[in-house]
Formats: sequence, C-alpha cells, structure tokens
Amino acid sequence: MSSAPRPGKLVFKGSGDAGKKKKKSSKRDKADKDHKPSKRKRGAGSDDDDEDAGLPESGWTQATRIAHLTGPCVVLFPGTSTPSSLYNPTDSPHAVLRPVDLDDGVDPDTWRAADFEPTDVHQVFVLRKLTSSSAAAAKAAAAGEGEKGDGEEEEETTERWSIKSAEGRYLSADKHGVVSCATEAVGPAEEWLPIILPETNQVAFQSVWGGVLHVDHATDARAAWPMRCDGDATKLGFASSFVVKVQADVVRRALREAEKAAGTRRRIGDHVEGDEDDVDELELVKKYQVGADVQLDGETRARLAHAKKQGKLGEAMLEVRTKSKRDKYCW
Repeated sequence: MSSAPRPGKLVFKGSGDAGKKKKKSSKRDKADKDHKPSKRKRGAGSDDDDEDAGLPESGWTQATRIAHLTGPCVVLFPGTSTPSSLYNPTDSPHAVLRPVDLDDGVDPDTWRAADFEPTDVHQVFVLRKLTSSSAAAAKAAAAGEGEKGDGEEEEETTERWSIKSAEGRYLSADKHGVVSCATEAVGPAEEWLPIILPETNQVAFQSVWGGVLHVDHATDARAAWPMRCDGDATKLGFASSFVVKVQADVVRRALREAEKAAGTRRRIGDHVEGDEDDVDELELVKKYQVGADVQLDGETRARLAHAKKQGKLGEAMLEVRTKSKRDKYCW
C-alpha cells in the first residue's frame, strides 16, 4: 500500500545544502578566509553582475538564456485565468496543462511565476541538450525523399533538446502536430528547439517538423483535462510563450562558465571563434610574434593557400615560422 505524498517543496539531488557534510574549520582557516582576495573579478555594472545579484541561494529561478535550459525544469503558462503548468499524468500518455495550487487567499491576477515552486513531481521535467540531431533525416523521410546521396551534405546543424517527464517518458510531436508523452527513447519526434523571446524572457518550443508547441482547449467538454498542448502552431504568439523555471544552481553555473569563456577570449586578443569577420592568421602572427613582418614569396603564399583549403593552415604557418628563424619560440 503506497503512502500518501508528503506536502512541501520538492528537493532534488545537488540542490541546496541538504546532505552536505560540514567541514570543521580551524582558526588558521578562518584567518586565511578573512584575508583571501576574491577570485571573481568582473567589470562594474556588467549584465552578469546584475543577473547573479538577483539569484536566490537555492530553489528555482526563471531561465533567460539558452545556456540555462538544462536539468530539472518547470514549464509554466501564466496566460490562463488560473496559472497552469505542463503536466504528465501517471496513467496518461498526454501532455496537459494542470492549474497550479494557489495558497489560500492568493488572487490569480496577482500571482507571479517568480514565486512558484513545484509541489508535485509530475510538474517537473528534465531538459537535456542532445549531442546530435536526426531532424534532417526525419524531414527527408516524411517528404518521401528517402536517403540522401553520398555527395550531399547534411544541412541541419541546429542544436536540439529533449524534454523528459518524471515518469521517464519524452515529450514528442508528430508531423501533424499531435503532442504526446508516451515514448521512452529519443527520436526525431522527441527533439525540440527552444527559442528565447527577448521581450519577455519567455521560451517557445519548436518541433523538428517546424510546428510550435502551444496551449489549446480540449474539443471534448467531457475531457478530464480541459487544456492540452498541440504542436501545430505556425508562428510564435501568446499561446506558445512559456515561463521556464530551472534550479538556481544551474543558472549560477552557466554564469561562471560564461565568465571563464569571456576571459579566454580576452587573453587571445579579441579573437572570438565563430565570428563572421574571422581574424586572419597572418594578422595574429604580426601582432603577437617577434619578427613577424617577414615578407612571404609567391610560392610560400600559394602553399599556405593550399593548406588553408585542406584545413592545415596552422601546421603550414608553424613550418614557415620555423624556417624563417624569426620566431623566438622556434629557434
């Protein structure tokens, strides 16, 4: 006989200070801590400072960036008369909208998503970034194109996410826009592309078929759940905008990783990998290497151009520097 669920906030592994052993600190450790300088240095008034300052120490907070969308999450839709959350019932393969439990005396009109914390495990889903996507193959198969030839390249390079319920089933949408939560493995139908809406910091989810997840009312008045999700919307709108809340530790970790990446970019001299105006290799050499103003003859330039096409420009440049005996690291 199963016991009744205990009321209260849900606690997940790795969140908060629960279960952590406290290390006894000596007088020496305390003195070192008082005199130890801060490791994190940021520019005054930066966006990361403002965002980190508003984060709670534990619990849940709203995701405002793609990097925040990982781990346990709650998908809220505040646009109904009673705020609702994405929900996967135990005995149902459907993805529905379940009204949130409001405290006594709380007016739905004054309810804020920032104050919400889940009380039922079925309100919690797990977001995971996929290492590869089979979206292009699924679209080709649906269009009747079959397999691609050996000479064709894969054009679909968009990163995608999976959304897993507490029951171990994945949120999916078929090419007709029917949304369900019944499969226990990830395929093309279970891949989603999250889109951050900058005006509201809300999130929209697009399936591999191009449809957008949105809230709709059940056609059957006798349905157990009057509000459901469909994946056939053709454009972003009010009904397809969701508030996604994740654990504060995830957001804090993403901020630290962004700081670390920004520091790395500064150390290599304003050269950000992936920029449209990529810095030329020769310009970087002239800027940072000793005697790099050496003139290259036509044969060397042709050899470098050929190496660049083959993706071996770095090796060719190192060989040129070694032969020129002008680099202080290559004597």
